[in-house]
Amino acid sequence: MRIVSGNLVHKVLIRPASVDGADELLIVSGYVTAGMVEQHVEALKTGVAEGRIKKLPKITVVVGMTGRGIETVQHRGLCRLAEHHADMFSCFYVVEGNPCHAKIFVWKRTGIPVRAFVGSANYTIAGFGRSQREAVAEADPVAAMEYHEALMEHSAPCTSPDIETSVRVMQTRPPGDFSSDDVVSLLLIQMTGRDKGKTHKKAGLNWGQRDGRNPDEAYIPIPKAVRDASFFPPIEERFTALTDDDQALVLVVAQQFGKALHTTMDNSELGRYFRKRLGVPSGQFVTREDLIKYGRLDVGFYRIDTETYQMDFQPNLGPGEDLERWDP
Repeated sequence: MRIVSGNLVHKVLIRPASVDGADELLIVSGYVTAGMVEQHVEALKTGVAEGRIKKLPKITVVVGMTGRGIETVQHRGLCRLAEHHADMFSCFYVVEGNPCHAKIFVWKRTGIPVRAFVGSANYTIAGFGRSQREAVAEADPVAAMEYHEALMEHSAPCTSPDIETSVRVMQTRPPGDFSSDDVVSLLLIQMTGRDKGKTHKKAGLNWGQRDGRNPDEAYIPIPKAVRDASFFPPIEERFTALTDDDQALVLVVAQQFGKALHTTMDNSELGRYFRKRLGVPSGQFVTREDLIKYGRLDVGFYRIDTETYQMDFQPNLGPGEDLERWDP
């Protein structure tokens, strides 16, 4: 048995595709996060674009600990990814028998199992990141594949219409349960310069309002104080945010100094989301008046853990202090 440790992302999740020519990955993991899936998919796509991987592998994941429930934010995120990446990503929940805490990764090439790993790392950013020590060992690929196949018989797609009758989808903590260190408010208007109090002309929600850009492209500005407090994960590390209207967005800190929050699949996704909430047509310039009419000049984030957040954009401005607070 050979223990594998250090840079598990490359050794377990990338190298078999680039070196061994594997074209399919079967995963069993007690816990799975949408941010990890998105980060892995993007890394594989980059490998294909750069010629290091010949074919984009298909990924089939079985989430084993759903017998104890799954948080709404991760459930919504995984379903969304399964729909968006339907050609290469499938996600199943164990719905019968005992929960499964195993972590197994099986690579196949043209249908034949060629490499497998078992160990302690969940298919999460925490499991494959630097925040904790994990190790896996190479295993018999055939036996590992058979384990995956057997578990699939007791599983159902996360996107099944009736999945929530078989798996308990748990609400994340309400805002009142969060400490002040786990809550931030990010302004969607400018607070400095001659345009103080107005929306950005070619940044923020209006990032795409320039020639040659998708006019819906947008980002949420992150002020220096929030960056210095390391409220969000490091640059390029994905995380999932459940919105107050029950949508799941996979987000990432980006740009110079980590000054912006982007959606990962498409930079215009965030702009479309906010314009829909505001009642502004797709592609239209967002004004301060649009925000005031809706009743919100900022967006709130509540940190559940480093991979999971809640995002609050409910109208909350009143005729008094809240509205005047941001008057230029």
